[in-house]
Amino acid sequence: ASVFVALTSFEQVGDSRRNQTLHVFEINQNEQREVSERPDFGYVSMGKLLLTNSGNLVMGGYYSANSTKNDEGAYMMVFDISSLSLENTSSQKFSERYFEYKSPKYSQSAGDYTVYPMELLEFSNGKLALLGEPRAQTYVFTSTYTLTGNVLVNFADAQGNIQDFQMIEKSQAAMTGYRSTSK
Repeated sequence: ASVFVALTSFEQVGDSRRNQTLHVFEINQNEQREVSERPDFGYVSMGKLLLTNSGNLVMGGYYSANSTKNDEGAYMMVFDISSLSLENTSSQKFSERYFEYKSPKYSQSAGDYTVYPMELLEFSNGKLALLGEPRAQTYVFTSTYTLTGNVLVNFADAQGNIQDFQMIEKSQAAMTGYRSTSK
């Protein structure tokens, strides 16, 4: 049995971080293997890992154009675990509809949110879905409030090529924390 872990590292140049590298580790009782890749689509902010039925490791999550900006799109990276090598990378910028969203109660716009990956799912036909929720914090006097945005869904084929984006609009007061499933 193996455990897979993904971490990121940067080169520190003065006050800025550059050249993000993604490290994927496979760890088992006898050995540890690592593959390192530099994403070509931007800076990885957060992600989820999924071991697919076909035996690939998929990492899906969100990225920004640089390390100081908020998330602007979704990505998927597919690794062949037998050779621990990168097989495919796909990314998709969020639609204008996402960026036009504004919190009805507070002044946060979509660009003020960080998108948290909630689920990375595989359907029985091998297709993939990444579900995420934008969150932002706002401060009112001495209190901190966490605002949640709409639920974002990115669909991809079995090779991890992102094909579609959907946004499920919900009230700020609507609770997430659900458990999703696929069929």
